[in-house]
Amino acid sequence: PGTGKTTTIVEVVRQHVARGDRVLVCAPSNIAVDNLLRKLSSSTRVVRLGHPARVNASLQHYSLDAKLKALDEDNILGDVRKDIDNALKSCHGNKKYQGRKNVGELRKELREREQKAMRDVLTSSQVVLATLTSAGKEGPLGKLPRDHFALCVIDEAGQALETACWMGLLNARKTILAGDHLQLPPTIKSDVAARDGLAITMMERLVKGLRDSGDVCARLTEQYRMNEDIMRWSSNEMYGGTLTAHSSVARHVLCELPGVTESEITSHALCYIDTAGAGLTETLVGVSRGNEGEARLVVEYLSTLKDSGLSELDMAVITPYNLQIELIRAEMAGNFKEVEVCTVDGFQGREKEAIVISMVRSNESREIGFLSECRRMNVAVTRARRHVCLIGDSLTVKRDAFLARLVDYFTEHGTVKSAFEYGLLPPDEHAVVCSEPEVAIPSRVVAPTPVETVSKPQESTFKETTTTKLTEFKGKSDLSNLDFKGLNSYQRRIVHVLCEELDLFSVSSGTGDDRILTVRKERPFTVDADNKKEPSSAETETLNSSQPSTAASTECSTTSTTSTAGTTPPVPAPATAAELSVCKNCGKRIPASNLELHLLRCKPKTFGEPHRQNKGKNKNNGSCKKKAKNPPKKSEEDDLLLLDQATSTRLVCPATNCKNKCLSYISPCRFCSTCHCTDHQLPETHGCGEAARRAAHNPTARVSARQHVQNKGKLKQALKDKQAERTKKKKN
Repeated sequence: PGTGKTTTIVEVVRQHVARGDRVLVCAPSNIAVDNLLRKLSSSTRVVRLGHPARVNASLQHYSLDAKLKALDEDNILGDVRKDIDNALKSCHGNKKYQGRKNVGELRKELREREQKAMRDVLTSSQVVLATLTSAGKEGPLGKLPRDHFALCVIDEAGQALETACWMGLLNARKTILAGDHLQLPPTIKSDVAARDGLAITMMERLVKGLRDSGDVCARLTEQYRMNEDIMRWSSNEMYGGTLTAHSSVARHVLCELPGVTESEITSHALCYIDTAGAGLTETLVGVSRGNEGEARLVVEYLSTLKDSGLSELDMAVITPYNLQIELIRAEMAGNFKEVEVCTVDGFQGREKEAIVISMVRSNESREIGFLSECRRMNVAVTRARRHVCLIGDSLTVKRDAFLARLVDYFTEHGTVKSAFEYGLLPPDEHAVVCSEPEVAIPSRVVAPTPVETVSKPQESTFKETTTTKLTEFKGKSDLSNLDFKGLNSYQRRIVHVLCEELDLFSVSSGTGDDRILTVRKERPFTVDADNKKEPSSAETETLNSSQPSTAASTECSTTSTTSTAGTTPPVPAPATAAELSVCKNCGKRIPASNLELHLLRCKPKTFGEPHRQNKGKNKNNGSCKKKAKNPPKKSEEDDLLLLDQATSTRLVCPATNCKNKCLSYISPCRFCSTCHCTDHQLPETHGCGEAARRAAHNPTARVSARQHVQNKGKLKQALKDKQAERTKKKKN
């Protein structure tokens, strides 16, 4: 990393071009091809293969389509296309056969002229750039001679499948593979294919097999990006200690940048923030994971860097999970608009002055998932030039030997901080216990009782402690309420489940830090007479976390009443009958505060087709038939269907640079199943021309069409025969 592989490739290509050779440059992704195109376009004649929409907007004038339109031949091709359209319009009557013959000849001429123009553009270019999948013989390169290219260069070969590499290297007599097989591997979705060898790239196989051959494999060992402290870990772990730092970057840090003040952070290249014991546990949503506590720490650390004078353009955040990216962006709340937040894959081949890495994983089972992939962590750390901040739970990540060595290296050679220093933790666990004596209180008033603070235990300890408290509360007749404060969602769920087992009732009220879970011996809410179903206590809480948090402290307070008190203290309850209003549309009982919003959703639909009436006439007097007394009511599904039909007319055509509306009566394309506007409804106008041509030349399709016409004729003949039989019977 940082050794200048792309710069070396560009220089090799330029030297071959200077000798008069034609060079094919490939890469597995469009971004990598565009990076090479930027550096080669200034000194060589280049052309970029591929769909223009896949090319960077600033480089589209180098694409093959743009160069074909710039030729004088394009005007001739346009005239030929107009002649084809005119010939198709005249194909009727006696001129039908002659018109079709003319159309065939014009299409042949058009095809030959297009191939000639494409061949001229490719042969006049010194360098042709394409992705590996676009370098096959089925594409534009198939128009060139077999020995046209003297050299094929494949960049990022360590991230390309071997099968894709063969598509490029078969076009030239000599091939150069450039990349790092110890960085990101290729993406393979099939575990079976990966185990059978597809995960091993061509570059990795050649490097391992020809490691001792200096004439075949060359390694760049001097890097020009990272501080020496950042480089040394990657060099020792991945490259056998062979990497060296150039003198211009060996000791550079953030405080040397203009406008950046010197501090503990800006004067060191490494920083590790340990979240162990802070209760910042991970959450699982779908298939991705996130950590809200680490997201807040990331934003706090970015604020520290920004206060030191570092520009937002010089900062970036890398995390292995997409959910964590969303959480970090939500915490930023628009304050860090120029700071990039992306995954490891999205930052391959790039660099920033300061990188913040959120490791996310923090759980009791000490599982780290694909975070143990050493090549991904190698890429994440080596994206930084002057500073790297690593945020993670040491108790979890040190379960893996590779990550344990990473954490130990950061703690040994950099600054170490704890999440406790950033003030993002729950209230102090050692709160003062109130011990005021009880006093006589009149009836209908709740007496305050001592509040005891319970430290945040693990799941099993918390469950046992809570079970004991609820059992004692149930056995005491003088206690009516038991309040829990400071619980997270997982702990509240445990309390709800235990209450159901002990025949107690629980209600949660408030939001955020003021949320209180109240346990009572009597039901704290009224039951609607119209709805006999009573909500269970477990349904009153939404489970937001799949693992117990170790961050928040738990407060449990008991409230006693005098023996003469005949009522219970006020607790949160649903709206009473006086506070409910009846909807005039659906008849449901809705809280008065929500009635206006309900009416918007319950408003009768005014669009759509009304109920169809019977329009039949009576033969005698010509009057209409009687209408049905009770016409069928439209269901909600019918209304949704009409709504979908109404909104479908407002869809925009997906064709490139087209803003026309898609009309509902236009059927979708039978090749791509996509609706287009009237200008792009033909397959040839929106990119399905090749599929249409294959279908037209497919013998099976022609046989099916012919069979369809024959069947249709047989059906018409059968109907005529049946009608003739009926007429004959009536005459007899």
